[in-house]
Amino acid sequence: MADNAQASLAALQQVALRLDSTLANPAIDESLSQLDELTENVTEMAEGLAGATMALSAMLQQVSDTSGTIGKLLADQTIHTDLHELLGSLTKLLDDVRERPGRYTFVSVF
Repeated sequence: MADNAQASLAALQQVALRLDSTLANPAIDESLSQLDELTENVTEMAEGLAGATMALSAMLQQVSDTSGTIGKLLADQTIHTDLHELLGSLTKLLDDVRERPGRYTFVSVF
């Protein structure tokens, strides 16, 4: 049993030495530094995303409020129908102006 304990202790010492040499490696320090920088960047991006999400949420709240212009356009079918009819009338008027421009052009010298 003493042999097993000594073998285990020797193996543990080897692991400790390897760990010490690994931690003393400058590449590990550089990797940890880069990891810290990456963590900071991710944190900044998350904060920016949270701000954008809040702004978008506020904007969607305003859109869903039917007292505002966009909310009325989305909720009131009458406005949609009126705009559709208006666009149809404007299209007809523009077509008529193209076909009969003299009907809409007035020249007055005095």
